[in-house]
Amino acid sequence: MEPFPKRRRSCSVEPGEKGVLQGEPADLTSEVRRLLAEGLLHQAAACCEREAALFPKWSQPWFLRGFVHDVAHEHEQVASCMRRALELDPSRADAWLFLAECDYRRGDFEGAFRAFDEVCHLDPGGPAAQQAMADQALLRRNLRCVFVHRNVWQPETAQALLNFSGGPDARGASPAVRLWDAALPEELFGLVRESVDDLCVWRTKSPAKMNTFWLDRSAEPRTATELAGRALLRLLGQDHKQYRGIEWWCRNQAAQMGAHFHYDTAISGCEGAAVSPESLRPTLSSVLYLGDVGGPTMILNQVATSQAKLFPPMPDRGWTVATRRNRWLVFPGNLFHGAVSFGANEAQPTAPRFVILFNFWAEHRPAAPSCQAPNFQDYMPVCSVSPTARHLLPDNRIEELQRLVQVQRNATELHPSELCSAKDMPRSVIVEDFPFGLPLPVSEVLAATGICGGFLSLNFHSAAASFLEGTGQRVWISLLRPLAPKLFCSSSSLTTT
Repeated sequence: MEPFPKRRRSCSVEPGEKGVLQGEPADLTSEVRRLLAEGLLHQAAACCEREAALFPKWSQPWFLRGFVHDVAHEHEQVASCMRRALELDPSRADAWLFLAECDYRRGDFEGAFRAFDEVCHLDPGGPAAQQAMADQALLRRNLRCVFVHRNVWQPETAQALLNFSGGPDARGASPAVRLWDAALPEELFGLVRESVDDLCVWRTKSPAKMNTFWLDRSAEPRTATELAGRALLRLLGQDHKQYRGIEWWCRNQAAQMGAHFHYDTAISGCEGAAVSPESLRPTLSSVLYLGDVGGPTMILNQVATSQAKLFPPMPDRGWTVATRRNRWLVFPGNLFHGAVSFGANEAQPTAPRFVILFNFWAEHRPAAPSCQAPNFQDYMPVCSVSPTARHLLPDNRIEELQRLVQVQRNATELHPSELCSAKDMPRSVIVEDFPFGLPLPVSEVLAATGICGGFLSLNFHSAAASFLEGTGQRVWISLLRPLAPKLFCSSSSLTTT
């Protein structure tokens, strides 16, 4: 690490500006912290610029200026400043971590992995390395959930899907997976889309270190997104007062990346509820798509129990939903699901894929610190202002939008097209909990919103039966059951990340 400059200079501002007085001695880091705490971002940046000019070989002004840009959600400037800091001092693990986040945001995953490796090398066992390793592991899991041009139909695959899925009647009626297009009025949707990037960043940067946001049924919505969460319930013929509240969060990732299969889970548990697979899951999970890029969401007819992570061991049915602007998907909150990436075949691989996730909780409330009511007004105690404050709506604007929602008549519910034959599923997706890839249709069918709405119901059980009948190799379930422990892991894990 480079030595601290022997000669220190005050971080001054121009005469007449609010801030420190010219000639006032101050340590750069302390002064930038003070200015940020007062919400004086421009003055904080000016301090860094002056110090960088005075000490051109010192990395700290560039790092701190990048931090100021980060607070202001100025992402390109963050990357530029961190690169300059690393040119002057390549041993800064903190700057490498910021650069990894910038590369991840741009969809440069190779660059992100290189930066994460540098962090782990420079700060072994330290907090920066721990964060880097966690982010790196999650990135790898998400990148593995990819559409592949591989036909997995073999007798063993079909037998497992037929005999270990429990069949269509194993758990009663098929769960309700529902989908709407033009889900929100355009005016409200536009405000949601305009705010989503800032809200995504605020969640990951907030000193409160929350994973999701909470809107209690007794609270008034303050943002277009909170209002949208309640408005979407109207499509189900329900009122928000039927639920304890709405857990929600935003995601921004490159279109070429998927999301590993998982259950939505209250990471910090639920207030006043014993830990169980049932109490940790929302009543309903849902996805609001804000654009047209990226691969489909996939839901499987599997749940977690106290004895097994996946029940039944293999799904008898799955649903896929293509991304589409202003489309809303809703399904039971206990189902196993993920997002499938088209990988290198994605038309716009680095384009941002924005979604908002709304989970509706009827009986329980996800506990803090993971789930909290957000204060988008600031980044306290780091900074007394935040870019998200501009997305807080006045009461009269909220009332206007609520009236608009009440007369919304444009939403259209779609119904899935069912695929029942192995011939209709010649491709596959890698699912890390399965011993083989899961069959899928070709990408043109998965993504073709104009042909079948991009909403498919995949009947794996029927497809497996038809495949075995066609090959004459059907094996009775009584012969296959002893093989189940070898094929499937019966983990009792209740949560996934």
